[in-house]
Amino acid sequence: MVMNMLASKQKAIILIITIILSITAAIIVNNFYTPNTRSKATTSSPISAPITYNQSNISVLVKSFLVNTSRFYLRYRENSLVGNFCRTLILNGSIVNSTFILVSGNLYQYGVLAYMPPTSNYWFSKQLRLKDIVIAHIPPQENITLTGDFGSIQWFRISKNNITKIIWFTNYPGVVYKNKVICSSTTIELGKEHVVVVRAFIVVAENVPSLVESSLWLVLLPTGTR
Repeated sequence: MVMNMLASKQKAIILIITIILSITAAIIVNNFYTPNTRSKATTSSPISAPITYNQSNISVLVKSFLVNTSRFYLRYRENSLVGNFCRTLILNGSIVNSTFILVSGNLYQYGVLAYMPPTSNYWFSKQLRLKDIVIAHIPPQENITLTGDFGSIQWFRISKNNITKIIWFTNYPGVVYKNKVICSSTTIELGKEHVVVVRAFIVVAENVPSLVESSLWLVLLPTGTR
């Protein structure tokens, strides 16, 4: 009978020790692995804090976006889809002030056409004026037929004197898997002058379904060399 009592006590002690070890292991696993899992989903994001657009901080916004984009591009260069002009702008663009930007020795007057900060929606400029060129955000053009599924589309009217053109862009790029930078430039001729519309997207694949972390659309008007 004494032996049975001792055996029962031993089983009880072993059971208590097993429970304590299980609880301790669970605490260790939670404390050790959970922060790493969370940080993995956020460390790839290139932007620490969103910048709200307003006219007074346009140079700060554009400079911050270009710095973040260049870092992200250098980290994920192999995945990125970036044209030659965009690459030069991202890596070597220099903000002069809230009006001018320098790209490879060429001076451009610039304006923000659209901006999407992280965890927020797009902001679109109602109207931009670069010298005598005016770009206006307009309602969808029902008289212009588009084929294919492009998602959300933004329409703009760009005009200079008696020359007017209607242009449109999709809110998001088509290929959005893997961490990358997607940037394209479109040149629009207006008589003897032209403007360049640059659309840059920072894509963070871990942020499904919001794959596009941030986006900036710029309009650049060449003004000469410096």
